Amino acid sequence: MLASEMANSAAGSGLVVHVLQTSCSTVSACSSRVENREFAQELLRAFFDPNIGVALKMMHQKLDAAWTVKKLASACGISRSAFALRF
Repeated sequence: MLASEMANSAAGSGLVVHVLQTSCSTVSACSSRVENREFAQELLRAFFDPNIGVALKMMHQKLDAAWTVKKLASACGISRSAFALRF
Protein backbone atom coordinates (compact mmCIF):
# COMPACT_ATOMS: atom_id res chain seq x y z
CA MET A 1 0.00 0.00 0.00
CA LEU A 2 2.80 2.41 0.89
CA ALA A 3 4.64 1.79 -2.38
CA SER A 4 1.40 2.19 -4.32
CA GLU A 5 0.62 5.51 -2.63
CA MET A 6 4.16 6.77 -3.18
CA ALA A 7 3.82 6.10 -6.91
CA ASN A 8 0.38 7.74 -7.03
CA SER A 9 0.07 11.44 -7.79
CA ALA A 10 -3.64 11.67 -6.95
CA ALA A 11 -4.89 14.17 -4.41
CA GLY A 12 -4.44 12.88 -0.88
CA SER A 13 -1.66 10.43 -1.69
CA GLY A 14 0.92 12.57 0.09
CA LEU A 15 -1.16 12.55 3.25
CA VAL A 16 -1.60 8.78 3.14
CA VAL A 17 2.14 8.28 2.64
CA HIS A 18 2.97 10.65 5.49
CA VAL A 19 0.59 8.94 7.91
CA LEU A 20 1.81 5.47 6.96
CA GLN A 21 5.44 6.49 7.33
CA THR A 22 5.01 8.22 10.65
CA SER A 23 2.76 5.58 12.18
CA CYS A 24 5.20 2.76 11.52
CA SER A 25 8.59 2.75 13.20
CA THR A 26 10.21 0.18 10.91
CA VAL A 27 9.65 -1.16 7.41
CA SER A 28 8.80 -4.62 8.74
CA ALA A 29 6.34 -3.24 11.27
CA CYS A 30 4.79 -1.11 8.56
CA SER A 31 4.36 -3.95 6.09
CA SER A 32 2.71 -6.19 8.69
CA ARG A 33 0.37 -3.41 9.87
CA VAL A 34 -0.61 -2.21 6.38
CA GLU A 35 -1.60 -5.74 5.38
CA ASN A 36 -3.90 -5.84 8.38
CA ARG A 37 -7.42 -4.98 7.21
CA GLU A 38 -8.37 -3.66 10.64
CA PHE A 39 -5.47 -1.18 10.58
CA ALA A 40 -6.50 0.07 7.13
CA GLN A 41 -10.06 0.58 8.35
CA GLU A 42 -8.85 2.50 11.42
CA LEU A 43 -6.68 4.70 9.21
CA LEU A 44 -9.64 5.57 6.98
CA ARG A 45 -11.83 6.28 10.00
CA ALA A 46 -9.16 8.67 11.30
CA PHE A 47 -9.07 10.58 8.01
CA PHE A 48 -12.83 11.04 7.99
CA ASP A 49 -13.29 11.67 11.71
CA PRO A 50 -14.48 15.28 12.13
CA ASN A 51 -11.86 15.99 14.80
CA ILE A 52 -8.96 13.69 14.06
CA GLY A 53 -9.21 14.33 10.32
CA VAL A 54 -8.82 18.06 10.96
CA ALA A 55 -5.75 17.40 13.12
CA LEU A 56 -4.17 15.10 10.53
CA LYS A 57 -4.69 17.69 7.79
CA MET A 58 -3.19 20.43 9.96
CA MET A 59 -0.13 18.33 10.79
CA HIS A 60 0.33 17.45 7.13
CA GLN A 61 0.08 21.09 6.02
CA LYS A 62 2.65 22.25 8.58
CA LEU A 63 5.07 19.38 9.08
CA ASP A 64 7.63 21.59 10.80
CA ALA A 65 5.20 22.96 13.42
CA ALA A 66 5.74 22.05 17.07
CA TRP A 67 2.40 20.29 17.48
CA THR A 68 1.16 19.42 20.93
CA VAL A 69 -1.97 17.60 22.04
CA LYS A 70 -3.20 20.88 23.51
CA LYS A 71 -2.71 22.82 20.24
CA LEU A 72 -4.37 20.15 18.11
CA ALA A 73 -7.28 19.73 20.51
CA SER A 74 -7.86 23.48 20.60
CA ALA A 75 -7.86 23.70 16.81
CA CYS A 76 -10.38 20.84 16.67
CA GLY A 77 -12.60 22.45 19.29
CA ILE A 78 -12.42 19.64 21.84
CA SER A 79 -10.70 19.17 25.17
CA ARG A 80 -7.14 17.91 25.38
CA SER A 81 -8.20 14.73 27.16
CA ALA A 82 -11.00 14.00 24.67
CA PHE A 83 -8.61 14.58 21.79
CA ALA A 84 -5.93 12.33 23.31
CA LEU A 85 -8.42 9.51 23.84
CA ARG A 86 -9.85 9.81 20.34
CA PHE A 87 -6.47 10.15 18.62
